[in-house]
Parts: sequence; structure tokens; C-alpha cells
Amino acid sequence: MLTPNRIYVIFIVFMVMCCVSQSFRLQTEESLTAVRGGIISVPCKVSVPAHAVYWYKHNFTGAPYAGASLVARDFFGFTDPLQGFERFSITKDYSLFIRNITVHDETTYSCLVEEIDWERGYTDLRVIATHRL
Repeated sequence: MLTPNRIYVIFIVFMVMCCVSQSFRLQTEESLTAVRGGIISVPCKVSVPAHAVYWYKHNFTGAPYAGASLVARDFFGFTDPLQGFERFSITKDYSLFIRNITVHDETTYSCLVEEIDWERGYTDLRVIATHRL
């Protein structure tokens, strides 16, 4: 049975969840250009601290969900290099940092942020196929 106190608690929880959800924002760059052999930081701007951040590299077509590979993850501030993706890491501000850029890095990347709701932002990375001078 719902007592007035329980209704009040349910209302408070609902209002807190709505307020937190509305204040959460994620922003990525629409597209970036990198130089082969160089480094790049692909931003994932989040308005509140995230529980977990996952960066995905999509297949060669750049299709958002086709053949995506997890390249970096951060869980409550802890990150491990993933096997086969040691050149990829996540910075303290949730950006994807890629070292020694190759032409195979040119595709769509997505930043998936775990908060109350899962949010995802996409960035298309273009790689210039010449070495930096």
C-alpha cells in the first residue's frame, strides 16, 4: 500500500532522476583530421563525471553500428590498454588519444558514456596520408 510518505519518496526520486538526466550533456566533434604518424586527441565532452566511458572504432565503411571494435575504456577513472589497441587511450577528460596515426585509423569513432542514461556521440576521423615534417 502506498502511504503518503512512500508517495513523497517516490516523487523525490523521480524529480532527482529527471533533473540529473536533463543536466547530463555529451558533445563530440563532428569531424577531425589527423596526420599519418602523428597523434590526435578526439574530444568527448561530458557535463558531469561519468561512471564509464567506452570508445569504439567502426569498420572501414564508418557505419555507426557495423563492425564496431572497443578500442579504449575508462571505468571510474581506471583504464587498461586493450589487446591490439595499445596506441589508444582515454585521457582524464574522456578524450580518445591515438598515437602513431595510420591510414587504417580513418573511420568513425563513437564515445559511449554511462551515466543515468547511455549517451553516444560520433566523430569522423580523416587521416592525411603524408608524414608530418
